[in-house]
Amino acid sequence: MITDFKNKTPFLLGLLFLAFVTAHEVEHISEAFEVQDDGFELSCDYCEETQSQDLVNSKTNITFIDFDLEDSELASLTDQSLSKNHPKRTFMERDNGYLNSDLFEKNSEMKFLYEQEELLNFVSACLGVAPIYRWADPLACHAYNVMKTNGILPWHFDSCEFTLSIMIQKPDKGGIFEYCPFIRKPGNENYKEVKKVLDGDRTRVRQLKLEPGDLQIFKGRFTLHRVTRVEGDRPRYLCIPAYVLDPWRVNTPEHSQAIYGKILPIHIERNQARSDGLAD
Repeated sequence: MITDFKNKTPFLLGLLFLAFVTAHEVEHISEAFEVQDDGFELSCDYCEETQSQDLVNSKTNITFIDFDLEDSELASLTDQSLSKNHPKRTFMERDNGYLNSDLFEKNSEMKFLYEQEELLNFVSACLGVAPIYRWADPLACHAYNVMKTNGILPWHFDSCEFTLSIMIQKPDKGGIFEYCPFIRKPGNENYKEVKKVLDGDRTRVRQLKLEPGDLQIFKGRFTLHRVTRVEGDRPRYLCIPAYVLDPWRVNTPEHSQAIYGKILPIHIERNQARSDGLAD
């Protein structure tokens, strides 16, 4: 499957990069395609000074999440049925913001790109998985992750199976993506290995330093990942389009409220157990 896909790479990349060239006035493009056991990375160099218009238009609508132990209402932190050392009862600092997908303007570049069949087919071919679907969650399907000075995103799994990470702006220092590929799988949370990582074991941890214009595709539901603390005055902007195996799935009401700041009727209507048996 990967061999067949490689032969189609120039055509598929051309479709993707055409959208980026039009949207961001790319000056210099260099293509790099790397196949790894944990995902795919594409690189294109362009003017870092050019920020996505979505962020320019909507900066006042970014929802920032800053948890501390006293105001957190996540039930797992106080679940007495779990041991105190259980990973689900491990508190970690989170300080980051989201520009929710429902706040994008109708002429949004990212919204347009996300809705193209060419991009959907491209991601499917990269992953060797079909069919896949655009995420039906109206808040999270193609949101921006924004991290200001001292921001940090702790170890976590995604609610969707597949995530794209498109670096729009890197910080002055820090903000490094770290991940433990395929540490869990359907029906197996692998809490023992997860706990090791949470306790500081770096054996399985890998790093990926994304540059502006880089596109990463990875299986975020099965890969434990985080972003290290951002340093300096320059915020970190990352767009995170998402794809799923189940077109019905959205975030749970609890997850949507905690991460995206609100709950919509669709989160209640579609609140159900996950078919893969994994927690969000």
